[in-house]
Amino acid sequence: MFRNSLTAKIIVSVAITIAVVIGIFTYLIVGIQTDELMNRAKRNGIFISHLIYQHISEAMLRGGREEVQEFFPNIRKSKDVLRVFVFDEGGEIVFSSRGSEVGRKADDFHRRLFGRERGNLINFQVSKDHKIFSIVTPVKNKAGCQRCHGKERPVLGALGIDISLIPAETEIRNNRNWIIFFAFIVLLLVSAVISVLVVVLVKRPIRNLMRTMTEVERGNLKAKVNVRSRDELGRLGKSFNSMITRLERANVELQRYYERQMQQAEKLATIGELASGIAHEIKNPLSGIGAAIQVLSEEFNLRTTHREIVDEIMQQLERLNKTTRDLLSFARPAEPRFLAGDLNEIINKAGFFIRKRAEKQNVLIREDLKQDIPHIFLDPEQMQQVFLNIMLNALQAMPKGGELHIKTSQKEDTVEVAFEDTGKGISPEQLRKIFNPFFTTRHRGTGLGLSICRKIVESHGGSIKVESEPGKGTIFTVILPVKEVKD
Repeated sequence: MFRNSLTAKIIVSVAITIAVVIGIFTYLIVGIQTDELMNRAKRNGIFISHLIYQHISEAMLRGGREEVQEFFPNIRKSKDVLRVFVFDEGGEIVFSSRGSEVGRKADDFHRRLFGRERGNLINFQVSKDHKIFSIVTPVKNKAGCQRCHGKERPVLGALGIDISLIPAETEIRNNRNWIIFFAFIVLLLVSAVISVLVVVLVKRPIRNLMRTMTEVERGNLKAKVNVRSRDELGRLGKSFNSMITRLERANVELQRYYERQMQQAEKLATIGELASGIAHEIKNPLSGIGAAIQVLSEEFNLRTTHREIVDEIMQQLERLNKTTRDLLSFARPAEPRFLAGDLNEIINKAGFFIRKRAEKQNVLIREDLKQDIPHIFLDPEQMQQVFLNIMLNALQAMPKGGELHIKTSQKEDTVEVAFEDTGKGISPEQLRKIFNPFFTTRHRGTGLGLSICRKIVESHGGSIKVESEPGKGTIFTVILPVKEVKD
C-alpha cells in the first residue's frame, strides 16, 4: 500500500526530512549548550579559586594561620567544591579541607599541573573519568611573605581545588533530554499538521479527480470534477472538466458521423447489391453481343471503315465487361484459396503482362527480389491481380517514360513488396481517397481497382500503405504476414 500511496510517500518523506533537520539542530544545540555549561563551570571554578586564594593570602599576611585552618573545613559544605588544599614546593600538603591529608604528599596529578608553568599561570584540567575539574594556582612569594619565607624562592607552593562536574553534567543531561523531548513533540506536531494538509489539499482533490476519471471510463461524460481551489490541482480539475466537455462534444459528433456512415453504408450495400445484380444481368448479354459481332465481322468481308467501327464496338464491349467484373468483384469478393506460394514467381507472372506496354512507354522495370523469402500461404491468383493492378497504375502515372522499381524484403514476421515509380505522384487530397470505392482520377476508370486490392490484401491478414510526393513519384507497399510452409 505504501508504494502505491502518494499521500503516504509525501508524509513519510517530509517526516524523515523534518526528523533529520530537527536531529541536526538538536545535536548542534546540545553541543553548544554542553560547551557553554562546561565553560561556565570552568569560569566559576577559576573565580572560586581566585576568591579562596585572595582570602588565604590576606589571612596569611595578617598572620592568621589559625583562621586559615578553620576556613578549610568550612569549604566542605559546598556542593560543587570537593576538595581544597595547599601544598608547598616539595608537594607536601600544608592545609586541606580534608584534615587527614595534612602532612601527606599531594598526588602526582596536581603536582604535574603545578609543574607545567611553575609560578606563572593558573593551570587546570578536566578529568572526565572522575568528573572533576582540577585547578592549581601557584602561591607566589610576595613582598609581605618574604619576611617569613625569604626572598630566594619565587613560588612558595600551590593552591589546589577540585570541583565536581556532576552538577554541570546533570544539568547538561537534563537539558539534552528536554531538548530531545521537545524536538520529538515538534516532529509529531509538524508531521500531524503536514499529514492533515496533505490529506485536505492533495489527497481529497486527487481522490475526487480519480473518482471522476473512473466515471468517465465507464462512459459517463456528464461527470465533472468538483473544483474548490485555485491552486495547481484546482487548475488541473478545470482542465480535466474542459477536456471532458470537449470529449463529450467530440463523442456526439462521432455518434452523428457514425450514424451517417451507417446510413451511407446501408445505402452503399443496397446500391452494391443492386449494381451486382445489374452487372450480373448485363454480363451474359454483353458476352453474347461480343460473340455475335465477332462472328459477323468474320463472315462478312467488311471494308476498312466498317472494320474500325467493329473494333471500336469490341473495345467498348471489353470496357463494359471489365466494369461488370470489377463491380462483381467488389460487391461479391471471392474467398481466397490459400496455397503455398512464391511471391517472386507471382510478381514475375504479373510483370509478364505489362512488359510490352512498359516498352512502348519507355518505362524501365527494375526488379530487386530477395531470393531467400520463404513461401507463404496466399491465393496466387488474387495476389497476382493485386500486383498487376498496382503495376498498371504505375504505368498510367508515367505516360512519357520513367522507372518502376519492384523490391521484396522480409522484416521479422512479415514480408513486403514495394512498387516505386517515378511518375507524377499523388496530391495529399487524393492520397486520402485513393482506396475509397468509385474514386478515380481517370475518365475511363471505375475507381474500384485499389479498393478491391485492399480487400484482397486484408483478407490475407495484410495491409497496403502508400507514400507519394507530387512530381517525384509514388511507392505502394504490400505487407503480408509470414506463415512459412515446411517443405
